[in-house]
Amino acid sequence: MKIKKKLLLSNAIVVLFSVLIVSIPILIQQNKELGTNIEESADKSMSYAYSSISSFLQKSRTIISDMSSYLKNTEIEKDSAINTFISAIEGDDSLYALYYADMVPIKDGGIFYSNDYWEPDSSYDKNQKDWFRESLNSQKVIVTAPYIDSVTGDLVTTVAKAVRSNAGSTQGVVGLDIMLNDLTEMISKTKCW
Repeated sequence: MKIKKKLLLSNAIVVLFSVLIVSIPILIQQNKELGTNIEESADKSMSYAYSSISSFLQKSRTIISDMSSYLKNTEIEKDSAINTFISAIEGDDSLYALYYADMVPIKDGGIFYSNDYWEPDSSYDKNQKDWFRESLNSQKVIVTAPYIDSVTGDLVTTVAKAVRSNAGSTQGVVGLDIMLNDLTEMISKTKCW
């Protein structure tokens, strides 16, 4: 009886050892494949997110470029400018405010026209705003770092461009505030795998 148990035990060990020898390479291969699949899926998700963000910002850049061209070739009249701004962003809730500010400080009679009819008080200093300063230092459309909007308290970024006459003199800056809630929601819906 003891010999029978020893034979059964030795056969069980041989079978177990054989299963392990066959299984380990298979498990290693499956682990590599799983890692590769996860990496490929993450790359696809990141590419999709990047494409979505680029598309999201490209629409805003196009609006700003169009508004800059419109404003440099137009005698800027308040009601006409505001109506044009309203039409330009109508139907897109993520585009919060489209506005134009000239080079004259508000306290000295400078203008600030916005699609939402917001009018800054005389203490408002557009020269201290990143969107204004960065635009003046660039020939291209700029995108600011995200910041908390002083009016709404929401996280926004501004897409802006200096408005320059054909002769090259700076007339002002046109800006577009983008609510980042929609962009954040879009990114959070992106699955990594």
